[in-house]
Amino acid sequence: MQPHSLEEDEKFEGTCNHQLTHVLSSEAEEYNSSWDKLQNSARKKMLITTPQRSNNRLRTLILISLLVSQSIGVIGFFTSVFISLKPYVSSDYDHGYQSMLGYLVIFTIANVFEVYIAIDSLLNQNAPQLFALCLFEGSMTGFGALLPHQIHRALRHDEKINTIPPALLTSINWRLYLVPAIIGVTTLILSWLTWHFSQDFGWHAFKKLGANIALRKAMRVKSIFYLLQKFNFFFLVGFCVLIVQMRKQSQLILQTLDIILPSLSVTFIHLCFRYQNSKAII
Repeated sequence: MQPHSLEEDEKFEGTCNHQLTHVLSSEAEEYNSSWDKLQNSARKKMLITTPQRSNNRLRTLILISLLVSQSIGVIGFFTSVFISLKPYVSSDYDHGYQSMLGYLVIFTIANVFEVYIAIDSLLNQNAPQLFALCLFEGSMTGFGALLPHQIHRALRHDEKINTIPPALLTSINWRLYLVPAIIGVTTLILSWLTWHFSQDFGWHAFKKLGANIALRKAMRVKSIFYLLQKFNFFFLVGFCVLIVQMRKQSQLILQTLDIILPSLSVTFIHLCFRYQNSKAII
């Protein structure tokens, strides 16, 4: 074995240092490149999600503002009609007066209920509840379209209907026709917003629940059950308003409804709970 000289040792050490420096620099470049890619992807995600969040906030603001504006407009029109007819009714027990008061109370409760359902749907990301709200809004449009005929028919029973000036009747007609027009426009915009919200809510539900079809189906059934309870409460309140309004017209019909409807409600709730418990056991 030949001894190594000092020059060979220095040459060997320089070669090792050069190779080590090359390896470390390549690893540092690879690490920096992967870090840059990660930062770029994060920036891209932020650029993608930021417009989506801003769009969701804008849609939320439009939805709440739309329903609040509709509530103010509809309640304002009904209140103005009610105040305009107040001096021309004979007494507080006239059919026309009671009909106007009943419509005012029902539409007031319905508009407040719609604002509550919209806020609850957005907070819980409940798409079926928003679709139910669209159907409810559409039914209110149809009901509002029948209002002028219903109110005129109710006013015919009033003794002082002939004393109402024709100009005031024309003004009342225009205000009554504006109610279904406002609700109809709100229904169209609400349907468009619901379609976009349903897509966003579906993506969030997929990220939380994954591809588990049974779990997603159970959550859908649960959300539908809850929305049925909320709408059932609204119709119960509306029915109570009708009972108060019709309390002197037909006692036999009211007594029959007082017996049948609570029984049906209890039976329906019992069946729903049995179905939910059986699905939970399975």
